Amino acid sequence: MIAAKYPTRFLRSYVRSKLARDPMYEAVLARVRDSAEPLLDVGCGVGVLEAFLRDRGVGVPIVAVDSDAKKIAVAREIVPDAAFHVGDARSL
Repeated sequence: MIAAKYPTRFLRSYVRSKLARDPMYEAVLARVRDSAEPLLDVGCGVGVLEAFLRDRGVGVPIVAVDSDAKKIAVAREIVPDAAFHVGDARSL
């Protein structure tokens, strides 16, 4: 389970809720499942989308950015093979 990878009870609950209620994850999966194109996630937060895609076997290169350094630190721990950056889209 993806949520179990997160370090705090709050984040585990947050991730479970996001994955259960937000249709965006399945929609993105449908778009990138058979693609070799890299993915850019602006506003990636704690890397829920990246963890979800990796859990579903999507191996495309992922570049993700968020302005919150603490969230990026968590995301890097959860999905170490994605390129997470602190900043915004202009900083890439």
